[in-house]
Amino acid sequence: MLATTVPFAARLRWRGLAAGALAALLAAGGSSCEGTHVVGRADAAAVPDWRLPDQPYRRRLRIDNRPHPIDLVNFPVMVLLNQGFEYALGTAAGTDLRFVEVATGQILPHEIERWTPSGNSIVWFRVPRALAGSNANFVDLYFGSRTAIDAQDPGAVFSNGFVGVYHLTGNLRDSTTQHNDGIDRGTRSDDGGQIGGARLYPSGTSSSVVISHKGFAAGREPHTMCTWARTDSATPEYHNVVAYGLGRASGVSMLQHGDELWVGGGDIVQVRQIFATGVFRYLCASFDGTRAMVFVDGVAVAGPREVSWNLLLETAQIGGALNPGPGESVEGIKMGSFQGLIDEVRISNVARSADWIAAEYRSTVGPAGGFVTLGALELRP
Repeated sequence: MLATTVPFAARLRWRGLAAGALAALLAAGGSSCEGTHVVGRADAAAVPDWRLPDQPYRRRLRIDNRPHPIDLVNFPVMVLLNQGFEYALGTAAGTDLRFVEVATGQILPHEIERWTPSGNSIVWFRVPRALAGSNANFVDLYFGSRTAIDAQDPGAVFSNGFVGVYHLTGNLRDSTTQHNDGIDRGTRSDDGGQIGGARLYPSGTSSSVVISHKGFAAGREPHTMCTWARTDSATPEYHNVVAYGLGRASGVSMLQHGDELWVGGGDIVQVRQIFATGVFRYLCASFDGTRAMVFVDGVAVAGPREVSWNLLLETAQIGGALNPGPGESVEGIKMGSFQGLIDEVRISNVARSADWIAAEYRSTVGPAGGFVTLGALELRP
């Protein structure tokens, strides 16, 4: 709680806060976030080391890794900033944002997926280590410097084995250093994604996003593919969600068949009662070079099962069918484009563990996952 209004207002004016923003903040009782407070002059003694002296404000993030018995190393974390965030205290485009690990003082790489002042914004950062079974993992979000330049580094956020990361919010860019950007073939941008924007694959069309595949696993090398997907079609046809390789024998596909999820290339791992019209699911398939596992909403639903997957990289698609292999035809195997929404596609050249995938689900499902909580606004002492 603030000791008095006058000293607090004087401090904010000294930092150059616009009069309108100051009035709005004070009218909200010192904070624009429900259930939080502003650490003002009366609380200055409680403020730990202020790592970035040029930044006048910060909010502390708590990462909850209690459900998972492994350290999450170099893990991408999503932060949702809603209307309660103090946008008026920072720059118009979020160029002042900095994430700092509390334990080490290390500045962490971040990426802004969407920035909507006074609305809902999506920001990613990479945490070096979230301790197993612990919720004492803290990162400070600093902001408010009017001279800070944009320090985004998407490739550093998604650097731990990722070779393709597609947020699909208004563009088809790959956030990794591989730059495997996509080319649109008949899809549309849509704001109704699970996280932010998504790609809409209209019913009755042959639409896709063709992506480059530099750095993708080949042969029997380990790999993982994950995505949020919502089907708009319950027909018993085969609709590809994510696929790469060449045809059935030398490719791997994640596809919908009615309410079933099929994953494989040659060998198929089949899971029933997964898809429901209008419902998002987080789908993952992990291959360690010998065995495959399939996950839905962070839970293992099939495997580990030994499979004969052997990739021959020719093409990679989000929502579209692979090119047919020798002696195959698209019509003969009844594969077609996805019908619905696809959001946040991730492709890795490592086999992700069950705990990693469960943590990804909790991180990307939003506040319901309880993976990240945002603390009170604090002022520089």
